[in-house]
Amino acid sequence: MIKKSIIMSIILLLVYGLYNIEMTNSKKDQKMEENTNPIVFRLAETMPKDHPSAQASQYFANLVNEKSEGKINIKVYYDGKLGNPKEILEQIQFGGIAMARVNGLELVEMVTDLEYFLKPQIYNNADDLMGWIEYNQDNIIDRTQMERITPLVWYYPDLRCFYSDKISFRNVLKFQNKKIQTAPSSIMKNAMKTLGAQAVDSIMADTYKSLSTGYIDGGEATLSEFVLSNHYHYIKHITLSEYILVPDVLIINTGTFAMLDKQDRDLIQECAEETYKYHKEVLKDFQVQWINTLRFEKDLFIENKSFKEEMNHLFSSSSGGE
Repeated sequence: MIKKSIIMSIILLLVYGLYNIEMTNSKKDQKMEENTNPIVFRLAETMPKDHPSAQASQYFANLVNEKSEGKINIKVYYDGKLGNPKEILEQIQFGGIAMARVNGLELVEMVTDLEYFLKPQIYNNADDLMGWIEYNQDNIIDRTQMERITPLVWYYPDLRCFYSDKISFRNVLKFQNKKIQTAPSSIMKNAMKTLGAQAVDSIMADTYKSLSTGYIDGGEATLSEFVLSNHYHYIKHITLSEYILVPDVLIINTGTFAMLDKQDRDLIQECAEETYKYHKEVLKDFQVQWINTLRFEKDLFIENKSFKEEMNHLFSSSSGGE
């Protein structure tokens, strides 16, 4: 009897061991199968690879791929290859594109309920803006999800840049009766009106021609967008300001996000939030580098106390600043 018990015990141990090996191999096979058939998302990026926000987009894609161990693969398409901002946002709405990095001005054109928080001169500085977004995050998400868009992370705002080949915008009077090329945005249209100028929708490929023919007198963009543009070399006068603070934002189609399991949603959200610090550091380094270059190559004016006070007075006393 003892011998039989010992034999049965050995047989049971062998069976149990073989079962564990089989289960382990099965899990490995399942994981390999998942990795050979990854979830693939397209991420639309309107800027070139060197743009700070475009670098953050790629960093996000790399993080997701690494932390999901290849299960989720995000492909970044630069330089507007998937469309202009309006087209990209429309495709995000209907799930044609899963993800995108856009500017707040562009998003507000679709989620008009958010327009109130991007008006000029309502924040003391960029940190105030980011604090407001964090405090109102749930409300913002509710409003964007009504348009089938979910924000994953908001990025620190870049400096705004006025530029011209003929005019140095060193005080608000310089804007009077000027035609300024801007992003196609109701906020920018109202801002230029408050400055006494006329907003002209930007067509970046025609900027130099528009300046040389007098169709526009100058332009307005972020610092990063301007220095990476094709017309940088033709511009002489630059003014840098924080008269309006506009963050970029990484977004995902709400339905696509909801279809993922909780573990994958949490992973994507955590990776997106991790890119905030990376983007801010890259942006600051980019700004320092290019401000030094602009001081050497251009007629650069960085807003001073007087310029800030003029802007604040103008927007606070105007219907465009309410």
